[in-house]
Amino acid sequence: PPSPSLPPFTSLPPPPSSLPCCCLPIEFLMASQLRGLQISHVLTGQKSLIVLASSQKVADAFSTLTEARLTAAPVLDVATGRFLGFISIQDLLTYALHQDAFLKQHAKSAERPPKRARKELTTILDDFSQYSSASLAHVMSSERQTPPPPPLPATAPLAAGLALASLGYHRIPVHP
Repeated sequence: PPSPSLPPFTSLPPPPSSLPCCCLPIEFLMASQLRGLQISHVLTGQKSLIVLASSQKVADAFSTLTEARLTAAPVLDVATGRFLGFISIQDLLTYALHQDAFLKQHAKSAERPPKRARKELTTILDDFSQYSSASLAHVMSSERQTPPPPPLPATAPLAAGLALASLGYHRIPVHP
């Protein structure tokens, strides 16, 4: 995987703020430090490459990947212009499963989880069932063999997900 400490963009302006969904012009990416990264597994079009912003919500990032039929995408820290690395559909699903279990454990406690978090997690799991024919039961049984990471809300920035991924909390097999 690429190093999270990639050099910043030096000769390029920040990406246009009018592209929060992060479909940046391919010229912007190819003229950058991205040249040395392995991007063959990222779907490219004639003029654009899908990139996730580090501030995107996990649920939104999952929707972006599933709608584009991607297995992974590079993540851009818009504030610094650095590429933080790649995040995969497996990463996002794993966080959703851990958070789902976390919310279920605390559903009857005095501090009830917000309904929005539950709705976003439901969206992720529904998207996954449409995205792949993989058995969710298989993924969940594999997930139980890994110590759970700190809970990552579906509203957390992707940067938080990358930090957990760097600790190895995304090694959950998903078989499309």
